[in-house]
Amino acid sequence: MTELDGRVVVVTGGASGIGRALVQQFSARGAIVVVADLDLGAAEEVAGAITAQSGRAFAMAVDVADPASVEHLRDEVIRQVGAVHVVCNNAGIAHTSSILASSAADWRRVIDVNLLGVVHGILAFAPTLVAQGEGHVLNTASMAGFVAGNGLASYDASKHAVVALTENLWRELHGTGVGVSLLVPAYVDTPLFANATGDDAARRTFATTTARWGADAMQVAEVAVDAVEADRFWVFTHPDTVGMTSIKAEYAVAGEPPADPFRRPRRRRSPRRSTCRTRSPHVTDPERPDHGSALRYSARGNTRWIIVRGARGQRFDQWLVRRTGFSIITWQYGKAGGNPYQPSLLLTTIGKRTGQLRPKVLPYYADGDRWLVVGSNGGGPTDPDWVWNVRANDAAWIRVHRRDVAVRAHVAQGAERDELFVKINAVRDSLARYQERASTFGREVPIVVLEPRG
Repeated sequence: MTELDGRVVVVTGGASGIGRALVQQFSARGAIVVVADLDLGAAEEVAGAITAQSGRAFAMAVDVADPASVEHLRDEVIRQVGAVHVVCNNAGIAHTSSILASSAADWRRVIDVNLLGVVHGILAFAPTLVAQGEGHVLNTASMAGFVAGNGLASYDASKHAVVALTENLWRELHGTGVGVSLLVPAYVDTPLFANATGDDAARRTFATTTARWGADAMQVAEVAVDAVEADRFWVFTHPDTVGMTSIKAEYAVAGEPPADPFRRPRRRRSPRRSTCRTRSPHVTDPERPDHGSALRYSARGNTRWIIVRGARGQRFDQWLVRRTGFSIITWQYGKAGGNPYQPSLLLTTIGKRTGQLRPKVLPYYADGDRWLVVGSNGGGPTDPDWVWNVRANDAAWIRVHRRDVAVRAHVAQGAERDELFVKINAVRDSLARYQERASTFGREVPIVVLEPRG
């Protein structure tokens, strides 16, 4: 759905949490929103707030666990609003307890809302979208659909099922003009656990964790609406969590039980000799992926061994930047070049070819309330992959000063680039040297501008 202005969007669970944020974000882009919720009074409050700001919103009651109620919602939307274009199957609940301490009724309640609520939404609305040849379905899953923690078995099982269901739905609807997206948030500051049933101590722990560390629901919703506009399937709202999706598979390959769902199994490695290679500075660059062996790096008469590097070193550096804001790889190359340490950030872009999130540690230059990063690639013949990702999709995220910021990224052009080039080169004259090398390949070193969204 490249154009949301004037389109009708239905959001279940739209009176609170991520659902409420989705309603607000869709409305901000000109959509007509239907706030569907079990709590009609709360839905009317949300719809009233949007209407008061000159938006168009309707409040409707729905029990997603009841297929007849969801079908009635569809009929009322078409009768009152006249059409439907986007359906967000978002309503969800949680039950906190161990498996043995829960009852069949506890499980049925969670499955009825979290899984069958999505099924009911698809069965009620998708045929209409297919018949009109356009539309979009957004299903809210969770990182719990990939990583099974402790004390949330019924919630985890329901979200795993939503992931599988949505994958199948995408394959079935591909080519019909109806897009499908899977929203995969991690901890978000919502009332989900405050309203959960089950063990009170566990519920309070989860509620406290999400309130303290959870992402802002509006930022999560903004990423989701961007994905609907771009017709993107995977919608990971927390860049750090994408790599966690493969942990279960790694345990399976290793033949080990998943003892820790948040940590990869230890791998047994055969001993091997590390080799040392010497390369010229214009070939070797911290932005280039390489093997894990050490190398000798020379610049400005300084020669130093670069120890932390390669794929393994980059993963460690990303972990370090997330937690401390310090990049050891940037520090190493700065030392080798006789330069002071340059502050670094973790930039996560959306892969141009794969659509997956791609993290990269990069030195940055502060420019007011925005950040500048340079795609020097050692002055080589091509731009780094992350620059191509930015050109294809301006949605990105950064981790800087131990906080996460959703940003829009663009490659500076023309007079803007010329101005920024002068600013950056006044701080670090290496940019001019990189540009001199790149010019021999007919390449202009890209300067990427990162600006907070919203």
